[in-house]
Amino acid sequence: MPICLKARLSEEPVNWVFQAEQLGTGHAMQQAAPFFADDENIVMLYGDAP
Repeated sequence: MPICLKARLSEEPVNWVFQAEQLGTGHAMQQAAPFFADDENIVMLYGDAP
């Protein structure tokens, strides 16, 4: 993840989740699930997309 992105968003309420073993999008969302509530809006961004 670009350091400049983390620096830019350092004051924002953002949780960064790293998927150590790449097991697909569904698994990535399962890894992130503890950080969001059912009533929250979330954005999932692919790290390998331009």
